[in-house]
Amino acid sequence: MNIYIGLELGGKNVKIAVAERINKKVNFILADQLSVSTLHESAYDVNLLLQRKVGIEKLKYTEAVLVSSSATVAYGSLLDGLREVDMMVKGIIKDFSRDSSVLFISRDGKFHDIKTIDSETQENPRAIYKYIDAYWYAPAKMAGKFFKIKDFVYVDMGSSSMSIIPMVNEIPVIDPLENRLISGKLIPIGVQYTPLIYLSNEVNLKGRKFKAFPYIRAFTSDMLAVRDNADERIKRRALWALARTIAEDVSFIEEGTLEELACFFYRCMKKIIEDGVRDIVSNFFTDRNVPLVITGTGSNLLHEVLQNDYQCYHMNMENTHGSLGLLYYFLEDVCKYNIEEGFECVKQSAK
Repeated sequence: MNIYIGLELGGKNVKIAVAERINKKVNFILADQLSVSTLHESAYDVNLLLQRKVGIEKLKYTEAVLVSSSATVAYGSLLDGLREVDMMVKGIIKDFSRDSSVLFISRDGKFHDIKTIDSETQENPRAIYKYIDAYWYAPAKMAGKFFKIKDFVYVDMGSSSMSIIPMVNEIPVIDPLENRLISGKLIPIGVQYTPLIYLSNEVNLKGRKFKAFPYIRAFTSDMLAVRDNADERIKRRALWALARTIAEDVSFIEEGTLEELACFFYRCMKKIIEDGVRDIVSNFFTDRNVPLVITGTGSNLLHEVLQNDYQCYHMNMENTHGSLGLLYYFLEDVCKYNIEEGFECVKQSAK
């Protein structure tokens, strides 16, 4: 028996997937996610979840932990951040397996340990970009296999950012050292943590245009809570945040006005999404009818915004597509195992 663990480490969420291989048969036995405040806080929680849901006896046979991470941007140095992630992952598995490989996926689809990455970045410091921003690679490759499409745009919206990756003949069209923010393949908007003032330079409310108050913690999650009529407690906090955005007290302003304000910010967000996808489609495809694969925490919003203009394949895996993608890509494309039978249960969760 061999156990493989996939970990996708984001800014606020950790996605975990586990597969076991017995002889040539592969089964996927876990797909889960945790919300965390800090990266280090997640180590204990992931360790506990693995021991509880997989079991220490199986975990002793862990051969490799496959990692993708966007959380390293929180550190002073991107390489230091990757080293911290490596130490954290080794801390997670030390209780049950000290000999397992910890491998990071890169933008060229290969997996490397931290020593190899250290050596490469000493020769070329910008090579770090290959590793700290490759979390989209494996699930994008998996999406093509799932839906049997070769040319498509992979659109993944999370809590704080949106990836837009052109896939041509199942290969991502992206330079290994490319800054995706500058090239338009990474847009810093998500369904939770994007400040509302990022969505527009000014507010247009009841025929008046003015600058929003910039010092209030009002986010896309607040806008969506009001727009979608969320739970009363959540909506009450969101109404307060929206009111303060225009320097008002929630007690003195009509709720309808704040709902109108939420709709304004939603239209701004919608336009950013539409423009971002349109730019990638027009720059990389002659066929403007290229399909989209949409996924992530914000996949329902993406579907709502894009379904009228594009054919959308909705890859819904309870937001564990990143960790599952790591295992799928590593075991099938890299190790060349036939995993289709063991992956059927996962396929059922993709629409």
